[in-house]
Amino acid sequence: MDSLTHIYFAERLLNATGKDISAAVCSLFPQIDREPAYFHRMYGHPYPQVAALAEIGTYVYANDAIAGGHEGEYAWTRFHEERDRMVRFVDEYEDATGQSLEPFDPDSTSVVIAYASHTYQDIFNNPMQGFLPYSVYPCGKWELWSSLDPIHFRTTLYQPENIAAFRQEFFTDPVWDVSLEPSALVKAMVERTAVASLVQLPRAVVEDTYASLGLEQPDSRELAEATEFLIAHEEILARLMRKYSGEAAPVPVGVGPKVSAEYPVGS
Repeated sequence: MDSLTHIYFAERLLNATGKDISAAVCSLFPQIDREPAYFHRMYGHPYPQVAALAEIGTYVYANDAIAGGHEGEYAWTRFHEERDRMVRFVDEYEDATGQSLEPFDPDSTSVVIAYASHTYQDIFNNPMQGFLPYSVYPCGKWELWSSLDPIHFRTTLYQPENIAAFRQEFFTDPVWDVSLEPSALVKAMVERTAVASLVQLPRAVVEDTYASLGLEQPDSRELAEATEFLIAHEEILARLMRKYSGEAAPVPVGVGPKVSAEYPVGS
């Protein structure tokens, strides 16, 4: 998804969990790894990086400054360089929706929800090594991409009129009329990312990854509800991606693996 859509997605999840919507901008925190190019989706995007980087990003965004003693450090520098860009996307979101994301003073759980939402949602866009360093295998929506033109679908989807219509239809769907427990939502996102892995991930990898986020273990019923919501969201998202990328012809060769079924609802 494009940057503005990441903010929309994070805001909806924060609303659904009763958390602080000012944290929606934290969905852009993973993008510090856009530079240098060899870090892209390798440094800021993996879930195990969230805890350390979220704290840095929150400080820099709130204060528009690098904390003393951290000058010249990569993460601090990149957050400061990206801050103005993040502010521009917040302004764009507020102009489009009429909803304010200020003042920025979110709690840590809200920040984690928004940050993790980017990694989870990115599996629809590109192969994502979301479990580094615990696992090097990428996660992605292989069957979806095989049903599109896997190279050119983004050209159509991200045309301004198409992505705007996509957001309008997607984020007004009744699926968003839901109430979710925060830690259950985050764990469900981690597990649904694991389901999309190129290879079946050991349970320990998924549990260690979730533990790295510093949240409590959710109740099994609440986890089941969050998982069911994400599955419904994924079905709608895939349908709309097909619709707004022009229903490109399927590619018959290299369909890719079937997704793992190791993590059923509420497991």
